[in-house]
Amino acid sequence: MSNNLKKVKGIGSKAAALLNDAGINSLEKLSQASIKELTVIKGIGKTSAEKWIAAAKELMDGRSYKKSVPEKRSTGKRPTQSKTAKKKSKSSTVKKSSPTKTVRKTPVKSATKRSPQSKPKRTSEPDFSDKAQPIASFLVKRISKKAQKILHISYNSMKRESLKNLQKYVQILNPERIKFDPSFPDEKNAILAIDEKLRFIENLILHYKENEADVFIEENVAIPMEQGEFNEYINRLSGYYGPENAAMDIYDDLGRRTKKSYPYSDVAFIRAIEKVIKKKYPDKAKLYQKNK
Repeated sequence: MSNNLKKVKGIGSKAAALLNDAGINSLEKLSQASIKELTVIKGIGKTSAEKWIAAAKELMDGRSYKKSVPEKRSTGKRPTQSKTAKKKSKSSTVKKSSPTKTVRKTPVKSATKRSPQSKPKRTSEPDFSDKAQPIASFLVKRISKKAQKILHISYNSMKRESLKNLQKYVQILNPERIKFDPSFPDEKNAILAIDEKLRFIENLILHYKENEADVFIEENVAIPMEQGEFNEYINRLSGYYGPENAAMDIYDDLGRRTKKSYPYSDVAFIRAIEKVIKKKYPDKAKLYQKNK
């Protein structure tokens, strides 16, 4: 069974022996194993575990480029002819029953199905409702090395990245999408995989900005308002001068650097100031609403 594991790229005799001792003695078990099950084994890291599991899944699906059919076409025919030539002791009837033409037909048919160079049928309309699978090995070569590193970063590790790094990742991954045609199933899956990572990163960026905006409003508006810095506008709140008017006047009083430091638009900034006023002075805000 350990010899079967050696088909996976990166697994040698020692690694196969370690996996065999741990009870993972077949490709099927390796493809169904989790990263935690492999990293518990001494001598196996997280990166190696991820690669081995992905490669095992490809082998089980029959999509491995390491043992692909095109390679058998170039190297598999001549040895069969040399073996039949060496076996002179066999009768001539045996030789006639296995001509080389019939042997060549079977791999050619399978190669047209599995070869990445063959042109599969186009679908009428691209459908992105499916969940992305690991990108096929022959398509990974199209992706830049920087983008490949980003795609291999786990979601937990991505959460610990800085906002600056996350913004760089979006700039690197976005151009990679146009390298693939969604009309082809494998290439559509590559786009799905990139989009999944992009959505996760963009959600993290949004979370960063929301927290940053809340802290910014607290430091530059809420605290100074409690200290009486904007009393000139707060005291004017009445039936004809509401929180929206006060927010616009407070915004105009803030410095240029303060306005530029806010992560969202000027309109969003004014609305955030208005919310602070309504929260801290609800009674005065109601006067304007009644008159309105």
